[in-house]
Amino acid sequence: MDIKYKIYVICTYCNEMEDFRIDRKMQHLLGDIITVGTAAMLCGCSSYDDMGDFALVRDDWFKTFLALPWGIPSHDTINREFAVMDPPKFEKCFRNWMDSVLSDTKGQLIRIDEKTIRGAKSHGGRSPSMW
Repeated sequence: MDIKYKIYVICTYCNEMEDFRIDRKMQHLLGDIITVGTAAMLCGCSSYDDMGDFALVRDDWFKTFLALPWGIPSHDTINREFAVMDPPKFEKCFRNWMDSVLSDTKGQLIRIDEKTIRGAKSHGGRSPSMW
């Protein structure tokens, strides 16, 4: 697949994550919850309410690559899952996911931070560089 159109979904790297939910209460797939929560965090959401709102606003986009059998997980669902998540296992999944993105793009990613976007300068010098 052309790298331009490849979608990197963190849930494909979360096979080692344990799902602590009760079977009869599982509506959302664990990978969907992790993907929605991670995307929200990477886009600057700092609360579970923000994550839920983020997901609802972008539900059409998420539906293009996630199963979402019961729709978008609520902020409460995201909160519950991240609260019981094993941080070292999640970190391993996250690192594996990012390694795959970086290796497939062969350095073609451009880091953009707020200082660069705003054109911040230090002591009259040039704006911070991108990479």
